[in-house]
Amino acid sequence: MKLNHILFIGCALLFFASCAVKKHEISISKTIGQQLNAAPINQQHHIGLMIKELNTSTNLFEQNADHYFTPASNTKLFTFYTALNMLGDSIPTFEYEVIV
Repeated sequence: MKLNHILFIGCALLFFASCAVKKHEISISKTIGQQLNAAPINQQHHIGLMIKELNTSTNLFEQNADHYFTPASNTKLFTFYTALNMLGDSIPTFEYEVIV
């Protein structure tokens, strides 16, 4: 429940930050950074965020944007490839015997 509230507030903040006037960009980026650093779940995980303005391609906010992250989809592909090689074409999951 609390996570839903945090996500809603974060999305609303990002929406209104994109509509902000240039002089307010610095204060908005400070509040985003403060919220990211203050959240207890972010103390346990490695996160990165970059917010760009679409029209001018200027960075409004970035935190750990220069770090490399392993996408979850790459991990799933390696797991799938390993499973295909190790398990083979078929797996005996159900065996039965016909008694006449």
